[in-house]
Amino acid sequence: MQYASIIASLPMLRLGEKPLLSLEQFRSSCDLLTEADAQELDALTAGETEKLHDDFSLRWINADTQLRCALARARAEAANADASASRREYTGYDVMSVKAVEDALGAKDPLEAERFLDQRRWTLLDDLAFGREFELDGVLAYAVKLQMAWRWASLDDAKAKQVIEETVVGNLTEEGSMVRFLDPEQEAAG
Repeated sequence: MQYASIIASLPMLRLGEKPLLSLEQFRSSCDLLTEADAQELDALTAGETEKLHDDFSLRWINADTQLRCALARARAEAANADASASRREYTGYDVMSVKAVEDALGAKDPLEAERFLDQRRWTLLDDLAFGREFELDGVLAYAVKLQMAWRWASLDDAKAKQVIEETVVGNLTEEGSMVRFLDPEQEAAG
């Protein structure tokens, strides 16, 4: 219950609803964190995975990596492409994340699929912090969820379509072997 006062003072978050707290306000409300815990929070919210040391952060990175790998693998299979470029190292296995990817790929549009995947991430964060909601785990889970909530709150329909297209293109180009699906001239030359 080390950080109960921080967690108790934070407004509830819901994916798809505009948060009542900015990221800056959240960070300033975390002034009771130890120096090491504050550094962990800052590294996690900045995406600096090489600086993460806390068990929660590492479990979160592993869970999110599995979800991303499952998505990349499924997209590669759907395109009859080599999925080996989408492999990333992670520990553990969560069958619900694989199921979430399968369900997301059946969504009616990319925005719905992305929302479905982020809902799975939200649930993963809750699961990872379960029993330690008033410890550092709860603070870190809240931070990631707050970032996700603000991402969705900032999207209007036009911007959402652009962000989703950029995400899909980014995922495909990261996978190297799938570049040919983006550049027909490269496929003709190959």
